[in-house]
Amino acid sequence: MFIDTHCHLDYNEYDDLDKVIDKMKDNIIIVSGVDYNTNKVVLDLCAKYTNVYGTMGLHPEYFNISPKELEKTIAGIWQTKEHFKPVPVFSNVEFV
Repeated sequence: MFIDTHCHLDYNEYDDLDKVIDKMKDNIIIVSGVDYNTNKVVLDLCAKYTNVYGTMGLHPEYFNISPKELEKTIAGIWQTKEHFKPVPVFSNVEFV
């Protein structure tokens, strides 16, 4: 078994995402969200495929969003905790 520990399947780069995920059906895929919209995609993928797990968060690249958008993103993450197949993954964050 293989585990892809970090991928982004939320982009529209795949002609047939079902086919891509089916090729990994005997393996585990961990998809990663980086903002409010991609976190929602992560949830959808986790709900649709049994071999897909996810991480949700806010990438430092998106820290310049409005306080209202930040609150929406964080609230969106916490609201999903009862229905989500979470995977604890920690990433290096550099503080400048």
